[in-house]
Amino acid sequence: MVRRKGLNKPEKLFRILSNPFYAGHYETKNGYQILSHVTPIIDLDLFLKGKSKLNEYFSYYQESLEGASNQFLVIPNCEKCGNVMKHRRENVFD
Repeated sequence: MVRRKGLNKPEKLFRILSNPFYAGHYETKNGYQILSHVTPIIDLDLFLKGKSKLNEYFSYYQESLEGASNQFLVIPNCEKCGNVMKHRRENVFD
């Protein structure tokens, strides 16, 4: 199997889909401003609908991760120090 660069990590895809640049805009404190030198691929309304769906998915994903970590029946302890072992997430989707 050949491994290729691309959208094989969910966080990369999430970052691309939540970037308003592809709608020809950039985000400021006051809202979205038009980038006159960029040809938009999608319109701003479609981008905002997609971003709201992504935010819903992301919050559901975070809740299910927290719920899954609470379902373990046995919590491992370190044999050297006796402390409770925890899963260290390197990124949000780990």
